[in-house]
Amino acid sequence: MKLTKKQKLFCEYYKSTHNATDSAIKSGYSKKTAYAIGCNLLKKIEIQEYLNSITENSDNTRIMNMEQIQEFWASVVNDKKAKLTDRLKASEYIAKSSGAFITKTEISGKVKTESENKVSLLSTEDLKTLVDGIKDSE
Repeated sequence: MKLTKKQKLFCEYYKSTHNATDSAIKSGYSKKTAYAIGCNLLKKIEIQEYLNSITENSDNTRIMNMEQIQEFWASVVNDKKAKLTDRLKASEYIAKSSGAFITKTEISGKVKTESENKVSLLSTEDLKTLVDGIKDSE
């Protein structure tokens, strides 16, 4: 049996999310029946075989992984016909993704902690009582 477009789309979504209900909804099935349809689709041998084939063939993924992105940037950098600005930008992306640029940010100012705020609300008598309580426990 040949898979329909919806079934193939379901498999593509299921491959990345591993959630049958969400995959059914995203591939165009009704929200009301998505849970049941997702379960039924996963039970079909044809669906299981297709899922296995697309999982093994990971080059056909919907999203590029970091290695593929860096290979693309490298091809732009090495492309003598590409604009110099594009080549420079690609080399910048390669450097940034490799951690070549470290941004140091200094933050100044007073930081209030929760305990500072609570102590400032206590009266002098309350503070004396607290100190006496600490002395007694020692």
